[in-house]
Amino acid sequence: MDKIGRDYVGPRAFLPANVKLLPELDYPPRLNLAEALLDRIVSMGADRVAIHHESERITFGQLQCEVNRFANTLRELGIGKGDRVVLRSINTPEYIVWNFACWRVGAIPVLVSHLNRASEVRFKINDSEAVAVCVHSGSVAEVQQVRGECPSLRHVIVHGEPVEGTLHYRQLTRTQPDSAASEEMSRTDFARIIYSSGTTGKPKGILTTVEGMLSIGDTMGRPILRLCPDDVIGGHPSFSFAFGATLLFLPGDSGRVCRSFRSSRPNGSSTWRSGTESRC
Repeated sequence: MDKIGRDYVGPRAFLPANVKLLPELDYPPRLNLAEALLDRIVSMGADRVAIHHESERITFGQLQCEVNRFANTLRELGIGKGDRVVLRSINTPEYIVWNFACWRVGAIPVLVSHLNRASEVRFKINDSEAVAVCVHSGSVAEVQQVRGECPSLRHVIVHGEPVEGTLHYRQLTRTQPDSAASEEMSRTDFARIIYSSGTTGKPKGILTTVEGMLSIGDTMGRPILRLCPDDVIGGHPSFSFAFGATLLFLPGDSGRVCRSFRSSRPNGSSTWRSGTESRC
């Protein structure tokens, strides 16, 4: 819970209590999500495909190397345990890399929709006190518009076309080593912030713990969806939405494949074609 004080989450008496009705939900005290959801799968077979993205195939081993290179980048930028990092992009493999790299170093991903307007982006950066934004070049304009109004924001990292005044993702990671140490994390540390829709007021930042993230896969992936290691998971929801975000970690539960769709406005025919081609 480093860098997020108890005053942010309310009195202890009002905090939810974990009810662990399944034995697999009794996680060890030390738990890093990058190790649990990525490294463990690599040890089972690094050449297995982790991501189908258009015509691209990325193995778990390749994903691990990319994650480690960006984790080393984050550390060089002074980003570590408890720091909040906004992720704002259409669905791309880089989004998955950013998310797992944050988990590797103990930073907390803040999922912000690429469809949000500048005022919404400003609110979420400031409310989460984010120190960095990882953003696709197609969604960077709103970030640049409000950057001067976000006192905690130190870095804007862009994937895609280079943007003046920002750091470019590929340039940052090009010379980084493909191995990285994992931050010591507890199962009760925070692992994600995702915002409510804000239909009844300002959006609310929803905190999820490390064990909370794992429990989603362990209670939905096996008992409900009955997923098998050879299954391919895919869909059109943005990774910044609650359901779309499950695509980030359900595959790591037992080595399944994640399918991501690049289009920011997918249509039914393209989604169906992509799904059938990859055997979702």
